[in-house]
Amino acid sequence: MQALGWLHKTAEQGNAKAQYNLGVMYGKGQGVPQNDKIAYILFNIAASKGDDDAVKKRYDVRKN
Repeated sequence: MQALGWLHKTAEQGNAKAQYNLGVMYGKGQGVPQNDKIAYILFNIAASKGDDDAVKKRYDVRKN
């Protein structure tokens, strides 16, 4: 769980890859409660910073 805390902190500091990774975790419910809304928000933020993987994942989550 300590790693999850660091990932959250890094995401809050604006790291797009951390935001993407948290989005994946929330989208799949890995180590956190599954939540497509939070996943979408995280993917959207990461996508706005140029993370191409987040662009695709954002639309995958929105389809659900």
